[in-house]
Amino acid sequence: MTEEIVKITWEEKPAEIVIGEITWGQKTDCIKKSIKEVQKGRSMKKEADAVLQKELMMIESMISAPFDKTVENLRKLKSKDGERVYSVYSKLNDYDDEDDSEGED
Repeated sequence: MTEEIVKITWEEKPAEIVIGEITWGQKTDCIKKSIKEVQKGRSMKKEADAVLQKELMMIESMISAPFDKTVENLRKLKSKDGERVYSVYSKLNDYDDEDDSEGED
């Protein structure tokens, strides 16, 4: 498993979050958890909350953190620290179709 350490500040002290790869099952569970029912006109529709989905996947990718891994605590990170965590999460977990060309002639 690939993992990276992200240096952050938590409760005014230096700390680290270890980010790793998530499985397809973990990703689909996060997508399901981000779906909410919303009123559209007279009917109810299901919509995914894209921000919550990303937050849940970031949390799922945390191997270790100096806090309980919840959306509430993730949202307490300083903006620059949240951006660092998201950047590493994306690097390790986003699909890159250039990977498909490996081994092709």
